[in-house]
Amino acid sequence: AVAIYRGHLFAKDSGLLPICDESDAQMVVNIINSSSVPLSDVGLIIHDIRLFLVGSPGCCVTFVPRLVNLAAHGLAKFGLSIDGNLYCMEKCPPVVAQTVLGDCPRQA
Repeated sequence: AVAIYRGHLFAKDSGLLPICDESDAQMVVNIINSSSVPLSDVGLIIHDIRLFLVGSPGCCVTFVPRLVNLAAHGLAKFGLSIDGNLYCMEKCPPVVAQTVLGDCPRQA
């Protein structure tokens, strides 16, 4: 939920709206897209995400299985090893490049 929230803040601050967040955290996506509010700390973050979605037409949060988007999964794992914020605007992070290029058929 925090990653989705921070992604929305970054997209808004960078003028990259509208966006559609894809997450492999199905429970989080289901809670965001439901009408219930969890009575826990995550409920505050979910509330802020919902406010963002209501105020940003065309934005959405959807579930995508991890195996469908290995580049995003690799990037998320890479992000856990970073202390602080890291933004890659023009260069592709190595973990994503390796995954994407690994999916490309080799030419003889």
